[in-house]
Amino acid sequence: MLREEAESTGARYVDIFTLMHDQARHGMFASDGLHPTAAAHAAWALEIAARLDH
Repeated sequence: MLREEAESTGARYVDIFTLMHDQARHGMFASDGLHPTAAAHAAWALEIAARLDH
């Protein structure tokens, strides 16, 4: 559904769910136990950038 909504507006959708899920399994949470660490955010940015270059 998210992909369809993005594409219907002309936006590109980049699915990083698998990456986020793997990070959660490895405990990549900030000290609040809820939000991702800075390293997790950096990995998201790299993944998104790699997919946007194609």
